[in-house]
Amino acid sequence: MAHPWIDVSEAPLYRLTLFKAKAPEQEWEPLVESWMQTTRDFYAQLDHPLGWVVDARFVPSSRSTSQQRHRLRQHLNDTAPVMGQWCAAAAIIIDKAAVRGVLTALHWISPPAYPQKVFATPEEGEAWVRPRLDAALDAHGWATGRSAPVR
Repeated sequence: MAHPWIDVSEAPLYRLTLFKAKAPEQEWEPLVESWMQTTRDFYAQLDHPLGWVVDARFVPSSRSTSQQRHRLRQHLNDTAPVMGQWCAAAAIIIDKAAVRGVLTALHWISPPAYPQKVFATPEEGEAWVRPRLDAALDAHGWATGRSAPVR
């Protein structure tokens, strides 16, 4: 899975850093679209549990239009079945307490198809994801550790 925002170095724990690199405004739309396509292609071949640490601390609120939020919601809805099957846990990293509170409340109202929790730091998120990912890998007969799963 190759995309500038996705770190696969500790697969099956994947790190997504949204808006990781600085780029002109007109380049964001193609990057978001390529991220969505990259994940759709990856999920189409997925055969093992995975965990996500999604770092959203760098997402400027001014970049989010209603059309972009709609496309993101549609992407999440489209990928929910495979994520429900294979995602052991996803940590969303948001450093603003008020935004964390709103997202947490939204998850109470409409829970995602897989375990998901909001954290202030990547370290807190990873500490929550790792044991859930290891348990899911064990349950599916995969060896656990910090490398890609092996049967």
